[in-house]
Amino acid sequence: MTIRNVSLLPLDVCCAEQVWHGLERCLRCGVKRRCAMLLAGASCLAWAGAASADAVAPPDGVEWIYNEAQWGPPDAPFVFSGTGLYTAGTFESGRQVLIGDSLASIHVQAGASLHLSGAISSQGAAASGLEKLGAGTLALSGRNSYRGNTMLREGTLRVMGEDALGSKLNSLLVDQGSVVDYAPGAAIFNQMHLRGDNSADGAPGDAPEPASRELADSVQWRVDSGVAIQAGNVIGSVPVVKQGGGTLRLAGIAGSPFFVTVNQGALAVDWHLAGAVRVNRAARLEGGGTVRSATIMDGGVLSPGNGAGDTAVFTVTEKLEFQPGAIFEVDATALGQADFVQVAGKALLDGHVATRAGAGDWRPSTRYTLLYALDGFDGTRFASAATDLPFLTPTLSYGEQAVYISLDRNGTPLDEVAETPTEDGVADAVEDNGNPGVRDEIVAMDPEQAREAFRQLSGNWAASLRSGMLEDSRFLREAVMRNVGRAGGAPAGELSAHSHPDAGRQGPRFWSQAFHSSADRAADGGTPADRRDIGGLALGIERPIGADWWAGGFFGAQRSHQWRRQAMAGARIDSVHAGLSLAGRWRDVDLAVGLARAWHNIRSHREIGVAGLYDALSADYRGRTLQAFGEIAAPLRWLGKALAPRGALASSMAASSMAPTISPFARLAWVRTGTDGFVEKGAAAALKVAPESQAAWFATLGLRAAHTIATSTGVAQVRGELAWRHASGDIRAFSRQRFRDGARQTLFESEGLGLARRAWSLQLGMRASLGRNASLGMGYAGQFAAGRRDHGFRMATAWAF
Repeated sequence: MTIRNVSLLPLDVCCAEQVWHGLERCLRCGVKRRCAMLLAGASCLAWAGAASADAVAPPDGVEWIYNEAQWGPPDAPFVFSGTGLYTAGTFESGRQVLIGDSLASIHVQAGASLHLSGAISSQGAAASGLEKLGAGTLALSGRNSYRGNTMLREGTLRVMGEDALGSKLNSLLVDQGSVVDYAPGAAIFNQMHLRGDNSADGAPGDAPEPASRELADSVQWRVDSGVAIQAGNVIGSVPVVKQGGGTLRLAGIAGSPFFVTVNQGALAVDWHLAGAVRVNRAARLEGGGTVRSATIMDGGVLSPGNGAGDTAVFTVTEKLEFQPGAIFEVDATALGQADFVQVAGKALLDGHVATRAGAGDWRPSTRYTLLYALDGFDGTRFASAATDLPFLTPTLSYGEQAVYISLDRNGTPLDEVAETPTEDGVADAVEDNGNPGVRDEIVAMDPEQAREAFRQLSGNWAASLRSGMLEDSRFLREAVMRNVGRAGGAPAGELSAHSHPDAGRQGPRFWSQAFHSSADRAADGGTPADRRDIGGLALGIERPIGADWWAGGFFGAQRSHQWRRQAMAGARIDSVHAGLSLAGRWRDVDLAVGLARAWHNIRSHREIGVAGLYDALSADYRGRTLQAFGEIAAPLRWLGKALAPRGALASSMAASSMAPTISPFARLAWVRTGTDGFVEKGAAAALKVAPESQAAWFATLGLRAAHTIATSTGVAQVRGELAWRHASGDIRAFSRQRFRDGARQTLFESEGLGLARRAWSLQLGMRASLGRNASLGMGYAGQFAAGRRDHGFRMATAWAF
């Protein structure tokens, strides 16, 4: 091999430039300059510009390559022109590799791995190939075009692309005891020769591992994951062992009678395999091709075709044997198609028949031929049969040369597979309502599909929407509490009348608050998770009643979008609010109460999509919310004074009432949300949902803090609030409905996402004067509970007349 224009080991003395060529050591003197040296066994190492050399004694031992740096700059080509490259490190090289007139031998020591990701090509008209030696791993992934064959003499060759072995006219020669490792998605189009004469001489100290000695008489085909393809033909008589959890597809002809053991994963025979196959526990034999004979061991699987739903014909030219505990896995469809195995000789039966029945319109009974054996079964029978559809019963029957299976609709109730009360209610309704369009699809599903169908068919989306509207009533409630009162925007007891930006105005006052919030609710009890975005505006006006009380009215509008993250459902809810408020101070305690009514317009849509069941549903309906709320707060003025600075600054702050304010508060709200009944538009899965209401109490305990600072336009306040909220009453949310097209009016109940029983809230913000009569405030508001989070932004304004 040759490294050109590479400087690795600087040597500044005369006669230090060295060239290795085969077993000759060459030195050149006469020019004193900086030069370099690379050792790689007995390979040729040459530099551009080397003139003549004198022969010296060969080096002792072998020099090993441990990393890419020993090869110099990565853009320098690597040229094979000697007898071998030895590596004992694990690294990747993306440099170009050229193969000259001599065979390119690569020795990879046990435990090492060399990955050549650059292009490997032939130099000039050379047609030499590549030889892999040593117990380590050589991986090839470049767009290679070398003209010679590839010889795997020892260890592992990892193929990572269809061009990895050069020209597709070349052959891959594989000696027994070695491993062909297919990367996921790799395809080998080269012809493969399995050779039993392994005369390779390993590198010094490179003895096979014990595992290699156990498989010394075999060639291993390894696919650790995914699917790989051996598209080229395979010849030879060396036994083969399929290893790794992935699938290897034999798409070519394996015309030699070698023995194959499927030890792990799957071997799919798509054309012809002239040898015998043994399938061990947890391994699979698949495809629609031909094998000479097959023995399915305990726990092994014979599954014609290429996966669930793909029916195929599998052929055995001599003998097929199922050992006790073996599995014969077949796909069957409602149209009468099924996997089929034909045996030109004898079939010995035992083990289990597992039928994968696909979705479809199943008749009361469907019969299939699963297996035909020309020479019969010698009186043997399969031990058992089952299907993945709980609503079909499999029955085996036998002729002299054939095995049949009948899939019969049974009387298993649909609720047999239900796991939650909601699923159970839907299953009973489907069973009792005489709705064949839905029932016939569900009986063709496996248990998990049936449970998912029950969840999607339920009316719990309407229940989740209603609980969301009830929970979101707090946005208007909090806007009122934050903006009404004698301080013109200070919630009860939060600030003194003199320190608030709007303080001192005794005429009517207008206030507004805009809000936006995004929330997540986690899945619970089989009800899918959902998300919600809401935005709105609340407007209010109030006027003083006497010295300490304010009375007013307010109006609000909001729009929310609610949708399920992992289910096909969504809704838009438009709401308007109106109400009255009263706030004031009594015996140094701040009080505020309010009463509000809301009207909701709900536009809901959802989709059903499970197996063969699909429907698009929509509904428009209305709802209403009534809420009454009140708050009491007791400012801890002594604590604010204790926290205030001392001295002259304290006197200045006291004069302007700018001391910090700490105020514990308690809030109580009663909220009731009701929705009208409605009928969904859609096909067989459409529901007729009954009117429903939900009422709850919300009790909140918290602490507010505010600090007033002077600005060029007046004063500003920094605010914070931390509170704990407890909900009681109708915490859980239910809906009652029936199938619109059902022959009987059987109602069933579904549970949606309910209210969080306990939650924490955090609010942070600032409010500042914009002049003599106006103020502007903004801040963050969040609420947090188990499996729930809500983050929002608020902006408030106020004008005093």
